[in-house]
Amino acid sequence: MYTHCDDMGNGSPLLTLITNALGTLRAFSHVIYNIIRYSNIQYNLNGEYTMKKNTNTNETANNNNETVNTNGAYISETATVYDGAYIGKRVRIEGNAVVHAGASITGDAIVRDSAVISGDAIVRDSAVISGNAIVRGHSIIEGSAIVRGNAVIDDFAIVRDDVIVEDNASVRGNALLEDSVRVINNARVRGNARVLGHSTISGSALVEGNAKVYGESVICGDAVISGNARIDEYAHIGGNTRISGTARVSGYSYIHGHVRISNAAYISGNAEVYGYAQIGKSVICGDAQVRDDAQVYGDSRIDGNAIIEGMALITGNAHVCRCTHTSNPITCKSSNGKIFTVDGEYINCSELSFRPDEWPSVIDEWGYYSDKLKDEYKAIVIFLNNTYMQE
Repeated sequence: MYTHCDDMGNGSPLLTLITNALGTLRAFSHVIYNIIRYSNIQYNLNGEYTMKKNTNTNETANNNNETVNTNGAYISETATVYDGAYIGKRVRIEGNAVVHAGASITGDAIVRDSAVISGDAIVRDSAVISGNAIVRGHSIIEGSAIVRGNAVIDDFAIVRDDVIVEDNASVRGNALLEDSVRVINNARVRGNARVLGHSTISGSALVEGNAKVYGESVICGDAVISGNARIDEYAHIGGNTRISGTARVSGYSYIHGHVRISNAAYISGNAEVYGYAQIGKSVICGDAQVRDDAQVYGDSRIDGNAIIEGMALITGNAHVCRCTHTSNPITCKSSNGKIFTVDGEYINCSELSFRPDEWPSVIDEWGYYSDKLKDEYKAIVIFLNNTYMQE
């Protein structure tokens, strides 16, 4: 029905009704504003809550000096949860823990003691952060991972599964730790490094770059694994060892001292490399040892029970495989690049190893070489035998 303006003058019943309605609405809005303003939680569409203030408003204290939020999360009276932090319904924030704005704690995660979660860090699932640990940046802690002590997780690092990071260890960059890895003491993992399996990184060791460590490997001491190096199986790397390039160390290899391993070197089996040895593009395997100041480069292969020591220099495609202590390796290169190496009572070429008197018949069977090259190979064998192998 249309109402004329003259019907709404002073004292009009309609004007009075509208005025009273507006007053009621204003009072109701003020009540709602104060509820939101002083509430400790803000409900979201996921059924979880964002903490608004570090207060105990609308909470009930229990006998353990903790408070139970109306969303189900346990927040200690001594904990600090800042405006903008995201707290899940089953989360526990205990002790003097601090959760800063932007951080997300969900699932059955626990943050306790004096741990600090900041930045856009995510702690979820059954992860536990304790001690004086710091989780920050865009890092993610998930699964049943444990971060404790004075450990620091930063940047875009991911720590998951049953991994433990403790003591003064740090994980940064885009590093990934998963499975049952342990990073302890003052160890560091950073860059795009991947540490998987049951590996342990300890001491002051550093794993960085695109390096991968997995299996049940141990990296300790002041060792540094970098580049695209790969350490796996039961390898043990310690001392001041530096492994870089595309080098791979596997098996039960034991590397320690001041060793330098680079390029495409491959160390496996029960090989041991120590002292100040340097290994380039070569293969060290079996029960071989390379020690002291020995150097092995090129496409060389050291295997069997061979021992390369002293100032030995092995290059080219030399092959040493016998139980021989070699500090002054004797090699001879053919015109087409084949290396013949004296190895105790044997002469080796590529992966073949025979006594001098056996070589002529072996060479004769190489049908893909010219007679001229065969004669050259036989001459090299005779030369090495007469010059270096006669008592």
